[in-house]
Amino acid sequence: MSVATLETNELIVGCYWNGIYAYRDDTLEPYIFFESTPPSAIAGLIKTEDGLWIHSHFDGLFLYRNGEVIDKDLLEQTGSHQMNHMNFDGERIWATTEKSFYYLEGDTWVDASEAYGIPQDNYSFIDWDHTGNLWLGSSQSGLVHHDGEQVWFLNPADGLIGGSMNHASALIDWQNHLWVGTNNGVNRIDLNRVDMRNHPPVIEFQRLQLFDDDVAIGPDLRFKHNENYLKFDFTGIYLRDPAGISYRYKLDQIDIDWQTSDIGSVQYTSIPPGRYRFEVEAVYGDHLRSEQAAIIDFEILPPFWQTWWFILICLAAISLILYGIHSYRVSQILRIEKMRMQIAGDLHDEVGSNLSSISLLAEMVNRSESLSPGEKKRIERMRTASLKTMDAMSDIVWAINPDNDSLDELILKMKEVANILLEGVEHSFEVDENLEKNRVDLLFKRDFFLVFKEALNNIRKHSGASSVRIVIRKKHPYILLQISDNGNGFEAGNSSNGLGLKSMKQRAEKLNGSLELKSEPGKGTEILLKAKLT
Repeated sequence: MSVATLETNELIVGCYWNGIYAYRDDTLEPYIFFESTPPSAIAGLIKTEDGLWIHSHFDGLFLYRNGEVIDKDLLEQTGSHQMNHMNFDGERIWATTEKSFYYLEGDTWVDASEAYGIPQDNYSFIDWDHTGNLWLGSSQSGLVHHDGEQVWFLNPADGLIGGSMNHASALIDWQNHLWVGTNNGVNRIDLNRVDMRNHPPVIEFQRLQLFDDDVAIGPDLRFKHNENYLKFDFTGIYLRDPAGISYRYKLDQIDIDWQTSDIGSVQYTSIPPGRYRFEVEAVYGDHLRSEQAAIIDFEILPPFWQTWWFILICLAAISLILYGIHSYRVSQILRIEKMRMQIAGDLHDEVGSNLSSISLLAEMVNRSESLSPGEKKRIERMRTASLKTMDAMSDIVWAINPDNDSLDELILKMKEVANILLEGVEHSFEVDENLEKNRVDLLFKRDFFLVFKEALNNIRKHSGASSVRIVIRKKHPYILLQISDNGNGFEAGNSSNGLGLKSMKQRAEKLNGSLELKSEPGKGTEILLKAKLT
């Protein structure tokens, strides 16, 4: 049964199953005549300036005004099956259902749970205390209190009688006491004295263990690299409900996100060297956690072979070894170059001088009139051999001299030889402008030059050419030498070893390259040497 008072001080009585009546002259008379099926299960009446609000448990909320009954479409708009309670805060009509709690804005029902930060639930009632704070009741969440800023919860752990809360069975009396009926009894809460502040739980460490040994907790904890098995024991203190405590913890660099646990203990194995911070918080429900986390900072020291000073010593030792190897190689190169210069000088001074003397003596003897023609011929051969030997010795001395270990010097020598061997023959010498001034070693310089010289000798002796074109260019990582003439040519497949082609190809292989020969009778000859720079 529910009761409301009109302006005339008449009482309007709503009977759960039997309609709505007016109490006049000690008798009950029907107050509202419904044209169609009346709302069933009348659970509440509220009189406001808008009219008489009627709460039907199964049909929703209606407004009776000027003889007309208006359905406010609560159940349809909210998708609910039943209306649990109705109340008026002086400005708005509020209602609760099995889904949430709502207020009426015009003809629209607005879910207030998000705006108040209160979870949706099957709320049994809604009311406001003497200071205007909101109260809701739910069998699942308990009593929910909103003070305008925060949400607080009261449940059996705070001393309430448990059990399902009956619909519309709450009352805040004139003393600001909240009465709540459940199927296990009635709760009376003095709202003037209850401390609604949900003091957060406190978290403390109980023990820190290294393997199975206790470690004193303090600042600047350091462990050796093999002391990397740690166990943290902690406890959360929350007097209102000690059993409801859970924990969230994190070991930075190991745990990417916060971990949760209902047990006040966690262990870590094989922690690598580094600086770490372990943090843990006590958590109660979905809303409360420790204001300050309990923290332990510690360091796992690296093994000595991973320390900066050991690495620095190793780098210094390696640098000294590399410097020693480099210095040794440089000294060896300098020693070899010095030896090469000495050999080149000795060959030039001693052997060259002796060969020159032999040539002069042979020429002087050959002028004698007492010699027979056969003797003069043999002496002339000896003089010619000495001159050839002097020429070859000159090339050897040039190759040995380290001052000539560059492409520039090699090309200058080739131009000099070309001018000598091709004297009287029109010839051109083209060098790629982008050719770098690379240094070349003795073997490269010798083989490259001898292939070139042998090719020019063949042109001079056998080709009968009147024009020769010499081109040197670079095609990384190769140096290309192209020699072409307009001479007699020959069948390339029938070339004889007398032309030195076999030795030229062997030298090309030593140069990590190749030698190509193109020739046809009457169309000249072209030689292409490809040598890899080292």
